[in-house]
Amino acid sequence: MKGIERPNTITLVIIATIVSFIIGVVKTYILFPSTVELSEFQLKVIVVFTLVVIMLLGVILYLIWKGKNWCRIIYAVFAIVGLVPFINAINQELNYSLLLAVISIIQVSLQLSATVLLYLPETNSWFSSIKASKYTLN
Repeated sequence: MKGIERPNTITLVIIATIVSFIIGVVKTYILFPSTVELSEFQLKVIVVFTLVVIMLLGVILYLIWKGKNWCRIIYAVFAIVGLVPFINAINQELNYSLLLAVISIIQVSLQLSATVLLYLPETNSWFSSIKASKYTLN
């Protein structure tokens, strides 16, 4: 939007999310081959799923970048819902590898930090000003 400066918190959300996603993809591709034997079909499903998630995440981040308030709500819901499997996975990862568990904790911390950044006063004001600018005449 013209005249409305995007806060640095939005840039940090994008960076934290991308770093978290990259960590997750690398972790998945390192972990799966060493613990599970996958068929060619299963590997293709994982690759397709990863591509779909990349596209969905890309759209959500782009719309957050553009100031769409409803996308930050969706982001927060996904982050909070993602905590449920994390709690179970972290116990399994601790049994498998301390390093893997620490990497997962870093990944989730990035996601939760990004979610918090989306609701800081500076970010709230920016989303509010984007919304208000739609209803004002220039």
